[in-house]
This record gives sequence, C-alpha cells and structure tokens, in this order.
Amino acid sequence: MSKLKKCLYLINLLERKGALTLKEINDCYEYSSLYEGDEILPRTFARYKDFISETFPCYIDFNQRTGKYELHRHKALYGEDDSLYDYLLSAYHIEGMTELALKHRDKIILTEAPTGVENVQIILEAIDKKRGIECDYYSYNKKSVKQQKLIPYFLRTWENRWYLVAEPDNHHHGQSVFALERMDASLQEDYCR
Repeated sequence: MSKLKKCLYLINLLERKGALTLKEINDCYEYSSLYEGDEILPRTFARYKDFISETFPCYIDFNQRTGKYELHRHKALYGEDDSLYDYLLSAYHIEGMTELALKHRDKIILTEAPTGVENVQIILEAIDKKRGIECDYYSYNKKSVKQQKLIPYFLRTWENRWYLVAEPDNHHHGQSVFALERMDASLQEDYCR
C-alpha cells in the first residue's frame, strides 16, 4: 500500500477520533482495509509524520502531557478559513483513489470538475511573484479573442468554473472577472505590480 494512502488514513483517523496514542492508532489500523499484517512502528510513524507535514495542509504533533498524537492544520498557511484546507485535502484523497476510481468508474456519479484548472498554477505564480499575466481571452462563443494584460487579485470557483478577479493593466475599468476556461495565460515577466 502506498505511503500516500497510509498517510491519508492517518489524517482521517485523527480527524475522526481526535488525539490518539501510537498503540490506539495501531489498534484502529489493524481493522482497516490498508492493514498488511504489520503494525506501524515508531520510526515508520515518524517518517509518515514528516511526509504529512511536508505534503499535506496539516501536521501531526505529539502532546507530551497526554502522550497522544494530534492533527493540526497549518494555520499560518490557511488561516481560520477551512475551505482551502478541505479543498486541498480532498484533492489528495482523489489522487489516492485514482486506480480504484478508474476501475469502478461505472459506479461513481460525479458533478463536473471546475473548468479552467490548467491556468490556476500560472495565476497563483503571478500572485506569488507579484507579477501580471498576459492572456488571450476568448469571447463566450469563441468568435473573437482579445489580448489582455491583467493584474491578478484572487481566484474563486463558482458553478463548476474557476474565475479570476483581476484588473486590466490599463486601470481604466477597475476590477473585472475572467473565466479561466476562456483564457490562454502566461506569466508576464516584465511587469510587476
């Protein structure tokens, strides 16, 4: 079983049951579908803890007073809003179930995934580097295209679409909303906001 699946199991277990000792974790693990005949040893658990902290939007901490492990969100990264934490954690769950989901795709009914996801990384990089983006923005019916230079402010999803709230760099119109599915975006190297 993959490290990803085992770490997701640990995250879910600690979210569901709260703080647990390693013995309690192993007692639960023994009855899980991931169990392969061996308990989680302290050194293995330490590696899982490190992997969770580096990979997921949360970490496991040991409480000296209670002798139990507790799950915490990276609050410095995610603040008090749980929506991004939940969204990112759900993406890891989906990645972890890809093989089984494909095998049993006739048994799964989903809503459509948000469109425009291919541009999210570019826009987040622009926000992170305080740079603008350049894009070809297509009209709704794809009959015309307009080149845009945008100052990105934030992203949001709505009705299964990713949207960008940005300001055109000519500053004449204020903020506008752009559907990511209708743009071909690239990071603008020569423009900083």
